[in-house]
Amino acid sequence: MEDRHKQFIAVLAGYPEEMERFFSMNSGLPSRFPIVVDFPSYSVAELLKIADGILRSRDFYLTDQAREQLTKLIQKERYRNPRTFSNGRFVRHAVERMIRSQAIRLLETGKKYDELTLKRIEKEDVADAETDGKGWMI
Repeated sequence: MEDRHKQFIAVLAGYPEEMERFFSMNSGLPSRFPIVVDFPSYSVAELLKIADGILRSRDFYLTDQAREQLTKLIQKERYRNPRTFSNGRFVRHAVERMIRSQAIRLLETGKKYDELTLKRIEKEDVADAETDGKGWMI
C-alpha cells in the first residue's frame, strides 16, 4: 500500500464496533486509513422511500396495507438488533422476498391476472417475506 499509495484507493466498510476492533489489531492501520466516514442509519421513512424506489424500478408498488406491514417489519428488525441492522440492504432483501412471494401467490392460484394485479404487492406478500421460504424467520 505504501509503495503505490498514489495509484489506488482502499475502502473498508463495516459496523463501527467491529471496525474499531479491526483497527486496534494493528497499530499501523489507523494511519493508513486517515479518513473515516460515519453514515448514520436511515430512518423508517427513508427506508420506505428506498423500498418504493426499488419497487418502482421493477414496476411494482405497495398497497396501503402492504406499506403498513413493511413499516412494522422494518421497525421490528431495527428493534431486534439495532447494532447490526443492515439498513438499506435489509430493505433490498425484503423487497426481493416480497416480489418472490407475490409471484408464488399468484402462480399457485392458476388464474390469469391483469397488469395492475401483477404489479401490486399485497400485505400477505410482505408477511410471507418475513420468512426465508422455509418457515425460518429472517
